[in-house]
Amino acid sequence: MTKRPRRKSGSATLYCVISFFLILGLTFFGISMFTQANVIEVTGAVRYTQNEIIEASGFELGDNLLFLDIDLAQTRIQTLLPHIREVTITPRFPDTISINVSESVPLATMRYRAGIVVIDSSVRVVDILTNEDQVPANLIEIRGFTPSSADLGNRLRVEFAAESQLQYLEDTLKAIEEESFRDYVTFVDITNIANITFDYKQRYRIILDYPSRIAQNMSLIRGTIEESERDGTIEPGVRGTLRVSDARGEFSFSPDR
Repeated sequence: MTKRPRRKSGSATLYCVISFFLILGLTFFGISMFTQANVIEVTGAVRYTQNEIIEASGFELGDNLLFLDIDLAQTRIQTLLPHIREVTITPRFPDTISINVSESVPLATMRYRAGIVVIDSSVRVVDILTNEDQVPANLIEIRGFTPSSADLGNRLRVEFAAESQLQYLEDTLKAIEEESFRDYVTFVDITNIANITFDYKQRYRIILDYPSRIAQNMSLIRGTIEESERDGTIEPGVRGTLRVSDARGEFSFSPDR
């Protein structure tokens, strides 16, 4: 006589399921017990203390590394501490939260309503001054541009029609910072994005006619001037206008009269 295979009872199946989730829960609980933060370390801070950054993050000793809300902590730090430009938060198992920050460097100023806004190269507001406040020295004056709103710790906001103007302003400031021109530029006029204008070493008036190549053309300015002075195209001590007139980055010089 052939024996039929026995079917597992419903209770046995239920027992297996319960056992699986119980083991899983105990394993997860055991892991979580060993992933609590015993150390919160901060690197890159200059203006702010480590305690200020940790407090702004909302993290506390004992927090579980598996449940950190990193996005919220980054937002809190940049909102509460406006001079923090970038934040990288990394859980390092088994017990460390690592917070690395990069601080904004004030680069330029502009008029806004009844005061003065100080921004970094990412057009992020790092300070808001009144007309009675002393403006920090060696900051670049932005001309021909007015944001629709300027909130401390946030990027400037503009109307939709001015988005391109804001982007070209950011590209220009980043190029100035990248080329280490901040000590040689006193103003940037962004009134017309087809003729972005700034001064250089208080001797040259630079006009960028091709804004889509700001970074590339800015990188050529120093070398072009030095070469032109060597070959006599620009006479020593002569002031004038240096214009980038096309997409190939060709410069033309017109001496002042």
